[in-house]
Amino acid sequence: PTCAYSDVYGKFTLPQLPPDTYNVTVGAHEHAVQTFSCSFLNSTQVLYIPLLSWRDLLSLSLIEIEANRIEQALAYIEEAESISPNKTMIDYFKAAVDFKKGQFDFAQDRLQRTRNQFSADMIMYVDRLCELCIQAVQQ
Repeated sequence: PTCAYSDVYGKFTLPQLPPDTYNVTVGAHEHAVQTFSCSFLNSTQVLYIPLLSWRDLLSLSLIEIEANRIEQALAYIEEAESISPNKTMIDYFKAAVDFKKGQFDFAQDRLQRTRNQFSADMIMYVDRLCELCIQAVQQ
């Protein structure tokens, strides 16, 4: 196996790599690891590899939640959870999924258990989702 480390701009070179097809695995701190097959034709070939951070994955999950594609949203949340240091944000997104699935008691319970771990700027979102859960349960 050949290892390469990027410079501060995320660029790296493998000038000694002979042309061939390789299995490439790329990762970065707090980002999803990607593995894929790639054909390198010459030593000047450029390969662009976008890496998704756990924040990117949660943003994608929000799009899926809003589109009512709950299974895909959960897949993004689970992938984010595997690399995220912020378990509180993960719980918030899981609560949003619970809410979307009509599991209001679960959503409210999850939010109340983690409420004191949220930053001050997130509390209003947590409280609003809790209010929505309470309203839905009362209806």
